[in-house]
Amino acid sequence: MPASGARDSTSEPTEATLASIERAYERQRAAVEASTEKLQKTLKRVRDAERRALELEILERTTTLELRERMGEIARARAAIARAEAETATRARDDARASDARVAETEATTDARRERELERMRRIDDLERGFERERERVERHRSSVDAYEAAPDARE
Repeated sequence: MPASGARDSTSEPTEATLASIERAYERQRAAVEASTEKLQKTLKRVRDAERRALELEILERTTTLELRERMGEIARARAAIARAEAETATRARDDARASDARVAETEATTDARRERELERMRRIDDLERGFERERERVERHRSSVDAYEAAPDARE
């Protein structure tokens, strides 16, 4: 600690560090929101595809041969839709888990830094109290010596 009593700021988190952590958190939150919007658009496309597949099915019922051909197409489209929905749901879960893990890691890092800073502050306070007690003891001793030297009969 410098003699002026100012604390050494090299080991405590700076405003810039905390701001950086907050920006990282906001970027992660924005990424999750962007991913959610993307997934919603994908779901809309999937629903539109399903609607188109149903319209095709209605139109294709005019002939048996065409109906048989279209039924295969519809089945494949439904399978593709199901795969797309499953993939979308899996990606959404994975993205959410990854984001939650990043947020938890950021929070844990921040908490650990905060705890280390509190412990450092406690040690500094303990050192300052010890220094003050020692200064008071020296001052009492100095006063005692001055009183002893000032007393004429004490020197004899």
